[in-house]
Amino acid sequence: MPLIKVTCQACGIDGELNNNIELDEEADFFMCHSHTDYSGAEVHALFCFSCGSINAASLDSKEELKYLLTYKLDGLDLEKWCIEKKVSSIAIKKLKKHHYLE
Repeated sequence: MPLIKVTCQACGIDGELNNNIELDEEADFFMCHSHTDYSGAEVHALFCFSCGSINAASLDSKEELKYLLTYKLDGLDLEKWCIEKKVSSIAIKKLKKHHYLE
């Protein structure tokens, strides 16, 4: 997957993602698969470490993100979301470091 330019729809911070973003300790975002929508498009969740928002987006035919929804989860809800989405241990560690998880 080539680099994908992302912008948090809540705080406006920009960044880039690639297929191993969860391994990048310096990244402002991590991406994980969220679900497949009714049309068959793969929807990804982009977590912004700057503000704690989750941006749901899908890739269009030009490999650009189409943003669908932005929301925040706190505490137990974020922990459940991480389990449900099978968020990597490296991303979990970074969520704890930034005090989004305990």
